[in-house]
Amino acid sequence: MSGTGPKEIESKERREQALRMRAAGFTYDKIGKALSITRQRAHAIVKSELSLIDNETRESREEIRTLMNERYDSMIQRLWFKAMPPTTPENSNPDLNISYMSQLLRIMESQGKLNGVEAPTKAEEDWLMLQGASSKLGLLILRFVPEEDRDRFLVEMDRVIQTEQQNLLEA
Repeated sequence: MSGTGPKEIESKERREQALRMRAAGFTYDKIGKALSITRQRAHAIVKSELSLIDNETRESREEIRTLMNERYDSMIQRLWFKAMPPTTPENSNPDLNISYMSQLLRIMESQGKLNGVEAPTKAEEDWLMLQGASSKLGLLILRFVPEEDRDRFLVEMDRVIQTEQQNLLEA
């Protein structure tokens, strides 16, 4: 029955009152006088209550981030083989589906933002420069396209870009 007795309820109410008073702009001296405690104790109570709120908020953010990552992973899993069909003995060089690839890259970019993907490392920057890839697209390729699929992906992307450029010239 811990935490629900009369003393615990009164203590909780006093802590919440201290927090409300501080939020209303009261100084720690005035909070202390109103609650018959020292200024230092008022400060400690408010700090403790704010810490509890911060922890609850942080936990909520982590729960939301976990849920969003699960959703992104599910979307990525569903689109992956539609975007990049696996090679088979019958088809050693299957065409990439650029529409699905575009969707896939947008999802992976959103997931990267959600998780605070860092700037490229030196090795990643070197790879990007060697490939002549734009940094954003190249970094997504480097981070999310398996190494064995990168060359095929880049060749297909070059083909699509050249086709689009030719279409623009002919228009």
